[in-house]
Amino acid sequence: CDQCIRYPGCLHGSCQQPWQCYCKEGWGGLFCNQDLNYCTNHKPCKNGGTCFNTGQGSYTCTCSAEYTGTDCELVKDDCTVIPCLNGGTCSGETNATCNCPTGFHGRRCETSTQQTCTDNPCLHGATCVDTTDRGYMCLC
Repeated sequence: CDQCIRYPGCLHGSCQQPWQCYCKEGWGGLFCNQDLNYCTNHKPCKNGGTCFNTGQGSYTCTCSAEYTGTDCELVKDDCTVIPCLNGGTCSGETNATCNCPTGFHGRRCETSTQQTCTDNPCLHGATCVDTTDRGYMCLC
C-alpha cells in the first residue's frame, strides 16, 4: 500500500491494494477525502434552511421565504417578505423600503408618530381625550 499512502493516501479509509482506497462509511472519492454526509457533519444551512447532500462532498440549501444565499445567510429584503404596515407602500425589488403615510415611521411603518393620552401631552391639569383624527385633545 505504499503507493496509496504516499500520494496522497487514504484519508478516511484503508488501503488494501496499491492505489485502491476502501472508504469508511460516509466518505467517498479516489482518496476517501470527500464527505458524503456534509449536511449531517457540518450543518451549513442557517436560519432554518434545509440541507441536501448532492454527493462528492457537496450540498445545497433550500431556504425559507425570508432568507437567501448559499447557506441561507442573507435576509431577503423584498416587498413580499417585509410588508409595510399602517397603509405604507413598498418599493424596490431588493433593499425594499416602505414609504410611510403621515403619522407613521419605521422600517415597516410600524411606529406611530402621533401622540396619544398615554404620552401625557396635556399641561396645567388639562384632561386628555384620545381622538381618531389628531391622536388626542386636551380639555382645559
